[in-house]
Amino acid sequence: MREGPERVWFQLYVLRDRAFVAKLVDLFWLSFFDKAGEPTTEHYRAVVAVPVWLNVMMITFEIAAWTTLFSVLAGYPVAYLLATSGEATRGRLRFFDIQIEMLAPDTAQLISRYQLDRPQNPQHGINTRLMKKRDGQWVIALNHVSSKEAPCDAATK
Repeated sequence: MREGPERVWFQLYVLRDRAFVAKLVDLFWLSFFDKAGEPTTEHYRAVVAVPVWLNVMMITFEIAAWTTLFSVLAGYPVAYLLATSGEATRGRLRFFDIQIEMLAPDTAQLISRYQLDRPQNPQHGINTRLMKKRDGQWVIALNHVSSKEAPCDAATK
């Protein structure tokens, strides 16, 4: 496995994500305690009792619901068109220089280069994946792509 910027950026992404999740868990845990450290549900009762807080929470859920609905309504037709279009439209995706490093018995890091050959906007770049073994199957836990458009003659390479 290459040592270099790809590995450093990958480690920074993992560190950032772990810190974010840790803070969320910490805030959720603290919400069940008062300032003296005693267990309480006071914060959650206040959300229901104070109209402004309840209104803000309901607006948040409404925005999330509308966003989900529009994403599904727009996403499925676009995905269908992409899935049923021909190779001339989609292009041809090739992976090469594939390197796999086992980080733990159930965790691996895959780094590869890729090239997307298509008539318009061909691309090439680096793909980094963190793979986890769950229930005996390898799944992608994190995927990062760094890409740039290739010159048009690169599509014939």
